[in-house]
Amino acid sequence: MSRGARKHAHKYYYGLKVGGDLVWACAFPHCNHYMPKHMEERVIDKLSICWKCGEEFVLESQLMNRQKPICVDCLGFGEIVEEIRRNEDPIMRASQERLNKVTPKNEAEPSPGKGKCRKCGAETSQPEFKLCMPCLMK
Repeated sequence: MSRGARKHAHKYYYGLKVGGDLVWACAFPHCNHYMPKHMEERVIDKLSICWKCGEEFVLESQLMNRQKPICVDCLGFGEIVEEIRRNEDPIMRASQERLNKVTPKNEAEPSPGKGKCRKCGAETSQPEFKLCMPCLMK
């Protein structure tokens, strides 16, 4: 790491032109990081910052179809993706099945009311909403 470099999560975007090719690069003005075209696949599974909500997320190949990638929560698929991941992972599925057997039925999860904004903690109008309206509009 160079002397002036700061450790941070990159805010990746696709569009920096290097040697005639478009490449993935960090959008922060203090950062000159980019991924050369022949190493583009190394961006997958890197930590990035969402262009919509500003939260950190893991840049998966499915999320790299945009020039400015956003997280699964902002896409509106956060809960669905987590459910798919849980069901695809045999260890998680077996753990959940075991947990379901030990958890008494009368201790079911409380019925969802309003949600909570993950940025400021304010109440949201729907439980599935991760951001309140003011934070969403920022």
